[in-house]
Amino acid sequence: MFFIFGWGHQMQTNDGPVEERECANCNNTKYWLLGKVSNWFTLFFIPVIPYKTTRYTHCPICGNSEILSKEQYEMMKPLADLNSKAAKSNMTDEEYQAHLNKMK
Repeated sequence: MFFIFGWGHQMQTNDGPVEERECANCNNTKYWLLGKVSNWFTLFFIPVIPYKTTRYTHCPICGNSEILSKEQYEMMKPLADLNSKAAKSNMTDEEYQAHLNKMK
């Protein structure tokens, strides 16, 4: 009996826009996106255990990124979720501000 194992399988998430910034690389001003990449140990080509996670914000135009700590990521995640929800629905400015005030 033998086992087939490996590592390096990546799963990437895009959590949504967090803040409007000017990119130092491409000089565009856009809402930067929050995301993370997890590297996984695999068994029979099935991801089993994550062994490394990188959290970041990045420019949607050129991909220039800034690495975040876990704490910074956790602080920005609710805002990214709210902004994604607002972009996908017909949320009014008043509703958005009410949700934003609840986060503070």
